[in-house]
Amino acid sequence: MLKTPTVSGAWTQRVVHGLQRAGVDVREICVDAGIGHERLVDPDTRVPSRDLERLWDEARRGSADRDLGLHAGEQSGPSITTPLSHLLLASRDLLDAVEHAVELQRVVTSAPSLSLEEVRDGWGITLASPAFEPATARHAVEFTLVVLTGFAAFLTPGEFRPVRVEFRHPFPGDASEHERLFGCPVSFGRSRNQLIISTETMRRPSPHYSAEMARQLEEWVTHSVQQLDDPSMTHRTRALIRSSLRSGDFEIEAIATRLHLSRRTLQRRLEEEGTSFSSVLDDTRRSLCLELVGAGEPLENVADRAGFGTKRALLRAFKRWTGNTPSEYRAERRPPRGR
Repeated sequence: MLKTPTVSGAWTQRVVHGLQRAGVDVREICVDAGIGHERLVDPDTRVPSRDLERLWDEARRGSADRDLGLHAGEQSGPSITTPLSHLLLASRDLLDAVEHAVELQRVVTSAPSLSLEEVRDGWGITLASPAFEPATARHAVEFTLVVLTGFAAFLTPGEFRPVRVEFRHPFPGDASEHERLFGCPVSFGRSRNQLIISTETMRRPSPHYSAEMARQLEEWVTHSVQQLDDPSMTHRTRALIRSSLRSGDFEIEAIATRLHLSRRTLQRRLEEEGTSFSSVLDDTRRSLCLELVGAGEPLENVADRAGFGTKRALLRAFKRWTGNTPSEYRAERRPPRGR
């Protein structure tokens, strides 16, 4: 039996925010189309691809903006909110980051669509068109390539400018917005959707590079990809802890009850997977806090959402996890001036 293709809630959340900032009433669309809005903006869930297609289809039909995908992508902005995006930021250079993104893209979508190849004038980042109705697919593709371009610019020191951008869909009648946003020649009706970046730009050392952080995050994201195929007790426990941190109901007894297990059985099952409840709790808090602090969330909010009683308790834990204070951690990941 074929599994329904899914995308991460973190990605659909980005789409929703971009569309909203581009003037689309996403809540109204969700009501009319029978799509669960709360699920679309929940970064901890998986969303059926058909729901994302319906969202894009209704949005472009109801909008007078003929470049809706471009503008939604522009409005979404660069975002460092997930373990994968933190990994890309900590990578050696843009080439290293894109290789990570291609290798681990299943954490974003169950139907991988991103590939990388060396081409005549640099490196080509290729995006497969989704199996949407063509007019709808165009906006989804343009949104994604604008987001990829913005993220690449965020990761790359100095001036960022692609060599060229190619799209499979036909010329839309006016390419002025494409040229403004990509800052390079744009062509249509080509064999693939591809962003071409020079080798010099791809290999420019990143000021955010951290070998140890990259190693830890790669292990974390790789483990997350593996759990998509085989949800372990560790994965199920982590998901329940994360959803319960804010309410404070994340003690082992409460989690075991929600898993329909005794405390002792849960402990044993976790030990069989080489971990413990306290380790899963600490790892879950660490992941959430890195996401929120990296995204610029106020520390009081981070402490509340991660289930810490006080800001001081959060600071102690953060120092233990990273060796830095939250402000030092943010400073290391701040883009260079002049960008």
